[in-house]
Amino acid sequence: MVTPRLFEAYLACRTKCFLRSTGAVGDENSFAAWTERMNESYGRVAIQKLPSDGKVVLDHLCQSENSGVEIYALQTVGRGKTPQSKLIPLRFVASNKVSRSDRLMAAFDALIISKALRIRIDVAKIIYGDKRSALSIKTKMLFREVSKVIDDIRNLLSNSSPPTLVPSAVTQNRPMKVTSKPANDR
Repeated sequence: MVTPRLFEAYLACRTKCFLRSTGAVGDENSFAAWTERMNESYGRVAIQKLPSDGKVVLDHLCQSENSGVEIYALQTVGRGKTPQSKLIPLRFVASNKVSRSDRLMAAFDALIISKALRIRIDVAKIIYGDKRSALSIKTKMLFREVSKVIDDIRNLLSNSSPPTLVPSAVTQNRPMKVTSKPANDR
């Protein structure tokens, strides 16, 4: 099953994703663990500060087509004067800058929810930074890329051996482009 943890690992490194799927345990990356704890703590505080214009569902589990996601927060917002409401998955990022990976993770959440509930989810929200800014992500723009990554992960996990490591340019004796700042003239 493709989980958010595997999806995020794949975005960082294919081998990391494979090893995580097998349950292999390596040295803990203290920075990654600290970042994860910061985002969890940030999310708990940010939820309490959300505007009260909609209902928030916490810790919702969705599964679809061998993919699953535990949504930390799902906001329901009414559509004008109709009784229908739309769902907006919320993702919380403690840093003051939203990365491409953060956007793809938000789109992953939205895609799994939309497939599991058989509804269209047009927007996911990322609450981020010291000021708890909100960034709305148009999910349709990212669904194709997220679906391709999910397919790549499924292919990766169907193999019994880890992916081939590709050496960097340095180990292949390729010239590296080095840039430096000019020294200040005094």
